[in-house]
Amino acid sequence: MKYPIQYSAMANLDVTFLGTSAAMPLENRFLSSTVISRDGTLFIFDAGEGMQYNFIRGRFGFNKKIMLFITHMHSDHILGLLGFFQTLSLQGRNLPIDVYGPKLLYDFLIENFKILGINLSFEVNIHTIDDREGILVTNKDYKIVFCKSNHGVDVCSFAYCLIENNRPGEFNIEKAKELGIPQGNLYQMLQNGKNIMFNNKLIYSNTVVG
Repeated sequence: MKYPIQYSAMANLDVTFLGTSAAMPLENRFLSSTVISRDGTLFIFDAGEGMQYNFIRGRFGFNKKIMLFITHMHSDHILGLLGFFQTLSLQGRNLPIDVYGPKLLYDFLIENFKILGINLSFEVNIHTIDDREGILVTNKDYKIVFCKSNHGVDVCSFAYCLIENNRPGEFNIEKAKELGIPQGNLYQMLQNGKNIMFNNKLIYSNTVVG
């Protein structure tokens, strides 16, 4: 199931549920995994067993930038990782993948790589989470934040959120001309969300931006 989300002056987001079943798969539902595609970057949340089937069916591509976030270390949320990585490697992937999750995620991946003799064509950067909340990824357009979540006694579990940074809307040049505002620094100030004084009158940024 794919849900496109498009905003003017913002990124295009596609949310695809690779699987929504819990504990065990059903005839028409795979185990938990969700992909958010944002301007060529894939954010994958959990990797239940068999998630790679719907990933392939979704035609996401094998060599895009990928960040993978694991909520907790239950088998229905992580057993798809190894097969997924091997498939990407067989397809010649060379871009690294960043994986975020609980402390045990590191041991799970490293030990299974050793036991199964998995040699990948790309690097897997494993980032384990120690804090209760914070920011994992940030850039000029978005950030990924996390916090502890309640998933039962003695279960280390996290919730994640992709947050778009605020961006100015489209600058209405015709409206600015109607107000008599000259091109130059005043335009830039309004585009950056600042209100200005012009001809002894306060002009709000959202009058010409939005």
